[in-house]
Amino acid sequence: VEAMLRLRAVVLRAVWLVVAAEGLTKSLELFSPAKINLFLRVMGKRDDGFHELASLFQAIDLGDTLTVSPSNGPADEFACNIPSLSGNDNLVTRAFAKFREKTGSSQRFEAFLEKNTPVEAGLGGGARGS
Repeated sequence: VEAMLRLRAVVLRAVWLVVAAEGLTKSLELFSPAKINLFLRVMGKRDDGFHELASLFQAIDLGDTLTVSPSNGPADEFACNIPSLSGNDNLVTRAFAKFREKTGSSQRFEAFLEKNTPVEAGLGGGARGS
């Protein structure tokens, strides 16, 4: 799990660098697969309030798709096929703000989340940074 999180962070940094250097000129579609935990153990609480986990899981074909597009609007916008998840205070819009902070870019974004993974079904549908 830790190796996957490090890989994800490296990929996200690479995307940030490309977007910052060249700009996002068209939509970027990202798929996040659901997962089935084969093993999960809570190891202990970290200093940041989160818990260390030991886990073994298998990704499955079901998942969520996040589409990100450049925007000329004054603010980032986020929408979802599940209306209760729409709004502009979430991990996606916070990531856009962090992107601007780290890169110095003024680029604004529109994002749409096609949510297919049920939340609270044990498939990782509520735990991802989608």
